[in-house]
Formats: sequence, structure tokens, C-alpha cells
Amino acid sequence: MKFINEDEHKYLSGIYKIEQISTGLIYVGKTKMKFIKRYWHHTWKLKNNSHCNRHLQNTWNKYGENDFQFHVLQTVDPNSDMNELETHYINELGAYLNGFNMTTGGEGKSNCKMSDSTKRIIGEKNRINNTGRKLSDETKAKMSKARIGRKLSPQHKEKLLQSRMNKRHSPESRLKMRQSHLGSKNKSSKINETKAYEIKVRLINGEKMSEVSKSMCVSYPIVKSILECKVWNHIHVTGWDDFILKYKSKKKSTLTPKEVFRIRELLKKGLSAPHVAKMCNIKPNVVYGIKQGRTYKNVK
Repeated sequence: MKFINEDEHKYLSGIYKIEQISTGLIYVGKTKMKFIKRYWHHTWKLKNNSHCNRHLQNTWNKYGENDFQFHVLQTVDPNSDMNELETHYINELGAYLNGFNMTTGGEGKSNCKMSDSTKRIIGEKNRINNTGRKLSDETKAKMSKARIGRKLSPQHKEKLLQSRMNKRHSPESRLKMRQSHLGSKNKSSKINETKAYEIKVRLINGEKMSEVSKSMCVSYPIVKSILECKVWNHIHVTGWDDFILKYKSKKKSTLTPKEVFRIRELLKKGLSAPHVAKMCNIKPNVVYGIKQGRTYKNVK
């Protein structure tokens, strides 16, 4: 960025502008320090991608420093008030509505009540400036640390509650939220996609849930949930749908006399009802019914 007429103005103070050569967009500022110091302050911030004006920073990043010039608009005594003069130049040059300035000048945002139209303009500028902006890990850590121990006031909590009332996610949003928690993306998931696939293959091949659970070191409830299509439904395995149809039809049907005799024999050996249920791939209450003589009384 070139300082125009640097030798003439560098040790003075007052109102200045930073102009983008290719578009004519302008940023107007004031300084009570020497112009040369303010010039180097802007240049250093922009080169290090740390300028507080994101619109100016993003444009600098895109077009490069050779597309900008630093001009002195008016020299002013450093002890005098420059607020009105800054506001005058911002309005005259259109630096707020069609330039880089984020406020109308003067004291900026402090002790200033903005109109609704001004708020909308600033909001739209911020939306454009922040689009695609990614925070560094260091910035995220600082923001997180700043929020630790912070408590919301009752009024703030009420406003948050009111803002969420009657708010419904679109079908697209719900689908994205669901997909973001599928499988191993879910932090509470105990297995990954590879294991879920293998469990389904083993079940199709005729292995019992207890055998699959033991050989793969996976808890029995997880294997059962997969078999009952409660989890990991997005993992597709050839023949799984037909296997589930057969499983459900078998589950609904009554036990054969041979199966009832086997259950009784296992109970006589001292095995618990839940253990027998796992071995026979049936619900424990069915075994309890046989054990207590409430069901299958006619099977002798």
C-alpha cells in the first residue's frame, strides 16, 4: 500500500482515507498520532490478517496490497476534536453506505443509539464480511475459556427460550442432523461401521447373538439392537432384509414342541431363565412362562 505524498504529510495528523484503486471503495479514518504511524499500523494489521475491519481485510486478502493507497484528506491539530470532520468525510465520500467504514464515524458505536435502518445495514455488512470466515483453533480456545463459569441472567434465559419457541427444523435440517450422528460419528457409539457390518454378516450366516457377542467382544444388547433394527440401519448388507423378515416371522410364531422340551431340559440343568432365553434367541418372559407352567401346558 503506497502512502501518497508521504514526505509532505507523514509527521502531521488529521483525517485520511484508504482507497482501493480498482473499485474506488474507501475507508475514512482519523488519527491524533502522526499519519506515518497510522499508515504503518494499518499496513501491519492488514499484512498479518488481523485488521479489525473484516470487509477491508477480506478485500486486501483478495486483491493484494498493491491495489490500495493511503491518502491524507485534511490535516488537523491533534488537540482538536476530529469527530465531526470524520463524519463529514465519511458521508461525503460514501465510505459507510458504499465503502469500507462500518460506522458513520465520530465516536463510532460508543454511546450511540442506532436507527433500525442503520442496524440493518450494519447487520448486512457483517453477514457479508463473515461469510466463509473460519476461526483459528487459538481463537476458539480463547472464546471457550472466556465462557467458562459464565452464567446467564434470568432475562437472558427467557429471551433464548422465547426465540426458540414454535421453531421447527426443516426436513433438510433434520436429515443433516440425523446424518451427523449416524454410526461412529455418534460420540456414544461403542462400535464402528466395520464391526456393525461384520455383526450383520455373522447373524445372516446363522450365528447366535450370544456367540457373536462373545467372539467379537461386543455387548449382547448392541448385537440384539442391530438384529431388531434399532441401530446401524444405514449399514447395508446383501440379504439382510430377507433375513430380518424371516427373523420377525419366526419371532412371532409359537415354539415347536422340540423347542419347548429343550428349554425345559436347560432349566432342569439349573440354567437361569435369561441365560436360556439368550441361548434360544427368545424373550426371557417366554422362558419364565414355561418355567412357571403358565404357557405350553399341553406340550408333554
